[in-house]
Amino acid sequence: MVRLGWIRSPQSVEVRFGTSRAGAAHVMLYRTTDIDALPVTNSVTQTRVGRERVYCCDQCGTRYRRSVRLLPAADNSEFAAASLDALPDLIDRLDVSGEEPEHALAVLLECETVWKDLKSAVVLQSRDSRMRMQTIADMLHMSPSALNRMLESPPAAASAASPW
Repeated sequence: MVRLGWIRSPQSVEVRFGTSRAGAAHVMLYRTTDIDALPVTNSVTQTRVGRERVYCCDQCGTRYRRSVRLLPAADNSEFAAASLDALPDLIDRLDVSGEEPEHALAVLLECETVWKDLKSAVVLQSRDSRMRMQTIADMLHMSPSALNRMLESPPAAASAASPW
């Protein structure tokens, strides 16, 4: 709703909602010639304070945030357990004697991808328990933006399987 404060309304009408006067509101009546005479650009300086609104009103934003809060969190425990179970098998296959360096490098690469998956799963579990992203990033000695990039990328096992 636009309030036309720079134009004086010559007339107002009391509109009642319901049967009591408590539901009454005064509605200003404007002539079309006054509205048409307005300049094309708004003469009132508009200032933006804070973040841009994503929702039409505060109530809609509050309803959305409350509904998201009630959604069940994803169970990242199975993902973490599967990644953790894969590590001992890979460590057993790792041969550091120097006889087969190609094999050792391939196993080491697999260990690294499983470790990245495990790290992502633990970070997701921390986020599910309402830990702040800044706190998690500080504990992992990385920036919050690097942590976000890590979480946005697909799991390492899936990306290693398909190079495209």
